[in-house]
Amino acid sequence: MPTYIEFELLNNNEIANRSLGFVVGEENSDGYLLTILRLAIVSLGLPLNLVVVAVIIGSNRSMRTASNCYVISIVISNLIVTVQILLDVLKQWIKFCFHTNGVYVAYLTLEASVLTLVIFALERYVAHCHPKSQPGPDFGFSQGAKGVLVIWAMAATFAAMELNLKFHFLTSIQGLIFLASTAMFLFLPTLLIITLGTFVLIDTGSFENTAENDATRVFVALGAVFYVSMAPYRMVSLVRFMAPTLCCSQTILDASYLIVELSAAVNPILYALVSRQFRAAFKETLYGFFAGRGPTITTQIL
Repeated sequence: MPTYIEFELLNNNEIANRSLGFVVGEENSDGYLLTILRLAIVSLGLPLNLVVVAVIIGSNRSMRTASNCYVISIVISNLIVTVQILLDVLKQWIKFCFHTNGVYVAYLTLEASVLTLVIFALERYVAHCHPKSQPGPDFGFSQGAKGVLVIWAMAATFAAMELNLKFHFLTSIQGLIFLASTAMFLFLPTLLIITLGTFVLIDTGSFENTAENDATRVFVALGAVFYVSMAPYRMVSLVRFMAPTLCCSQTILDASYLIVELSAAVNPILYALVSRQFRAAFKETLYGFFAGRGPTITTQIL
C-alpha cells in the first residue's frame, strides 16, 4: 500500500519524516488486488475525464460557460491523480524511472480543487442572487478560463511554498504550518462556501428551486465528492501528524487516500449523471461524429 515520502528534516527524526501525512504509491509492495483496483481507476478515470474535456471544448457555445470552466479545473485535478497512479504502477512493474513528487501532487490537487469550488460557489451566488450582473456566455467562458489559470497558478505556488517551509523547519514548527495551511485551504473555504450557499437558499426561497439549475446541481455534486474524499484525507493527515498516538492508524490513512484516487473516476460519472446539458451535448457530439456533422446544441446553462 502507499507509503510516505520522507524529507531530510533538520532534526533528522524518522518518525517526524513518516508522519507528514501525505502518501504516494510504494514500490513493489502493493498487493495484486490493490494494483488491479488502481489500474481500474486509471482505465476508467483517464478516458472519462478526457471525454468530459472533449465534449465541453469541442461542443458548440452552449457548453462554453464559466461553470464548465470550473468543471474542467476539477477534471484537471482528476487527470493529475490518475497519471500519478499510472506512474506509481509503472514504477513497480517495469522499474519506470520517471520521478514524480507524490506529496506535491497531493497538495496541488487538494488546493486547486478547493479554490475551484470557492470560485464556483461565488459564480453560483452571482447567478442566483444577482442575475443581472452575470456576464454573457462568451465573456463568462473567457473569465472562467482566466479564473482557472489563476487557481492553478496559486495552487502550484502555495503547494511548493508549503513543502519548502516544512522542509526547512523543525517538527514543532511543521505542525503549525500544517495546521495553518489546513485552515487556509479547508476550513476557511468551507466556511465561505457554506455562507454563499446559505445566501443562495435565502434568496431563492427553497432548495428545490435551486436544485432545478443545471450548473448548481453540478456544483453540489462536485463539492460532495470533494468533502467525501479529499477533505477527510486532509483531516486524517492532520490528526495523524499532530497526534500520531491518539488516532488514525496507517490503515485508515491508506484507505482515505484510496478514496481520493477513486474520486478521480467517480467525478466524471457523477457530472454526467447530474448535468442534463452535458448528456445532451454528449449525445449530439456522438451523433455528429457518426453522421459526419457537428453538434447543434442550443441548451443554455444558467
